[in-house]
Amino acid sequence: LRLVFSEGGRITLERVGKLTSGAEALVEEFAPMGILPSSRFWVFKMRMERLDVVILLAEGSDTAYERFKRERTVILDGIGPAKMALWYRGSGKGVERIVKRVAPRGFLHNPLLLGRVAKELQEQGVRLAPTKKGRGALVAFKEKRKITICAAGGRIEVRHHPMLEPNLEEICERFAPEEVLFDARSLHLLSFALEERGGWVEVETGAWRLARLAGTNGYLAMPSERFLHQIELLPSLTEEDDETREGIRPYLDQFGTMKAPKALPRLAGALEAMNRTLRVGEGVEDLVKMAAEKESAFPDILRLPLLPHQEKGAAFLTVVKRGLLGDEMGLGKTVQAIAAVKALRERGEVSKALIVVPASLRTQWAEEIQRFTGEEAVVVRGTPKQRKELWATPSFWRIVNYEILLRDDGGPAAEEGALVLDECQRVKNWRSKTTRAVQKLKPVVVFGLTGTPLENNAEELYTVVRTIDARVLGTMPYRFRRRYLVLDHFGGVVEVKRIPEMRRRIEGIFLRRKKEEVLKDLPPLLERVHRVGLPTAQFKVYRRLEAEAKEAWSAREDGEGFGSILEGLLRMREACDDPALVGEEGKSGKWEELSLLLEGIKIKGKKVLLFTEWTRMAKILSDRLTQSGWENEVYHGGLSQKERDGVIEAFLEDSNHRVLVATDAAAHGLNLQGVDLVVNYELPFNPAKLAQRIARAHRIGIHRPVLALHLVAEGTVEERVLEILDKKRDLFSRIVDGQEEAIKVGMGMEEMLASLLGKRTT
Repeated sequence: LRLVFSEGGRITLERVGKLTSGAEALVEEFAPMGILPSSRFWVFKMRMERLDVVILLAEGSDTAYERFKRERTVILDGIGPAKMALWYRGSGKGVERIVKRVAPRGFLHNPLLLGRVAKELQEQGVRLAPTKKGRGALVAFKEKRKITICAAGGRIEVRHHPMLEPNLEEICERFAPEEVLFDARSLHLLSFALEERGGWVEVETGAWRLARLAGTNGYLAMPSERFLHQIELLPSLTEEDDETREGIRPYLDQFGTMKAPKALPRLAGALEAMNRTLRVGEGVEDLVKMAAEKESAFPDILRLPLLPHQEKGAAFLTVVKRGLLGDEMGLGKTVQAIAAVKALRERGEVSKALIVVPASLRTQWAEEIQRFTGEEAVVVRGTPKQRKELWATPSFWRIVNYEILLRDDGGPAAEEGALVLDECQRVKNWRSKTTRAVQKLKPVVVFGLTGTPLENNAEELYTVVRTIDARVLGTMPYRFRRRYLVLDHFGGVVEVKRIPEMRRRIEGIFLRRKKEEVLKDLPPLLERVHRVGLPTAQFKVYRRLEAEAKEAWSAREDGEGFGSILEGLLRMREACDDPALVGEEGKSGKWEELSLLLEGIKIKGKKVLLFTEWTRMAKILSDRLTQSGWENEVYHGGLSQKERDGVIEAFLEDSNHRVLVATDAAAHGLNLQGVDLVVNYELPFNPAKLAQRIARAHRIGIHRPVLALHLVAEGTVEERVLEILDKKRDLFSRIVDGQEEAIKVGMGMEEMLASLLGKRTT
């Protein structure tokens, strides 16, 4: 064959001699009109050379061919024993994006991605061309990771190295015992599973042809490799006629997995009506049974009854074993976890339980366990010697805070038992020591509890889910970022993509109920923003600090100089609260407004929860309240656990103590059902913190209305904080509850600071 390359990228085939029947068939397949698509050139060339067909280059095509090779070739180089590099000299944006994503500085940051990268490049008509060193590195890489899938004797065979990596061999054994694929329709599922785990997969055309033929007479229901605890129907409906697709569509989602596993008999009936058969693969019946158990009533094994939604939540946790309970705050996640652990203990599935909580919640958890089970829990605290003795106590329930777990070796307390992570957003940073300490534990059951599984960005949700069950979104953070996030040049998240897929993956282990769903058990909540005008002197202090922060913004360098800007923003926010916080004298507009509000509250005899971010502000407020005749308590992170318990008891039990001034140390887990008014003296940047504050008072079991009031200084940075809170709330609701394919986030560090200063990014 002679190939003619034109300057416009067109490739024409010309026959020089007589071709064999096999070569003619390839020409007909790849270039039926004599025009070869450039995206299929390398595959065509390789297939022809296997048939010993000589490929010639037409006269005058040299320059165009060299340009084509440069645009359609990525060089693989070997650097040292375990490093590889990718180089691209062309100008194709799609190819450049792939290379930069996996090798931002030329080095392939994870060799396990090589097989996937090669496939992505091939799909764009680009070849991976190794140098001499690169060829050696590629051979070493593929030796224990290469899987060849081919057609032989009317069946699909799976061939691999005798010393294949164990995780890849396990997948091959599951799908292809004795190296023969047990069902041809599961070919794409096998290929996907192997590639996800770093395999180098080569599937011959004949294997795909057999897989398509096998799918024409029946369907296969299999446990999904991509979506945990869900059932996938094979083959893909995209290959079927319209009538079949419409008949099956009501039972499936956009990914080909069943919307409700319990509907499997109805799906089988629908297929039978269309003269189709359905084969049920191994493990599917267990998933159907599991789905039924999730909806069953929870056994009565506690001293106190559960509400209906709490019964379902506890049953869900006992079924999935590794689950994330993301109910909105105030719906009783603590008791649901206690009930689930108790049920698993009754079945003999766990012999111990380790509860990891924020320090402020240790006492409350111990009280809840005693209240609902009648059993005593060991709270691990005190000196190192005391803690060592407490760890050794033969008790089923152990409670420890995250800081002590990190400090002590609490691993044995979780082995072969149940691990409950309360406020599990504490493990949202996969780089933190706390997250690594938790992930080292080896429990058989893991429950994560949080009302805010996503506080600021999707990567936090990934880390929480990875801690609960690493199978769901994978163990590699960079792979999650590559698939689901778009980053700016500062590393900030600007877009979350493939949201339906992410939600579907999480669905198998994640249960979330909103307060609206159990509204009959909840008091009404009224939330209101109260804008406050600042006195002239206070506003002048604020404007001076704002000018300094803007000057720091102008003096910044690309990607640097943000520290002084952040400090300036902090002082601006402090000035909005009170001039005393920034070393100035003068009246505070917020305090004057709060005083007026409290006078009305005093007449009605209600209790107030007053939140501030700063301990210094809490003490200033407490002093002013005392001077104004308001008996109050102050709750902050510097108090010991005994002091904290005393503050809460005095506030709830003494009718004269009308106000609790608190920092965010009180925003997690505390049950303050006697509160009528929640005042946020200033707004936090994080909507999750704001919701946690309000949820201390707005909880199940009370019947009085709750008012949440947010004080915002007019004409200041606090109004822009409101806008940021709205964006973050929108991100959370649309990822967890929405339907969008992708969301523009647009809140990298530079843009956030610009927004707060009223500036534009360049």
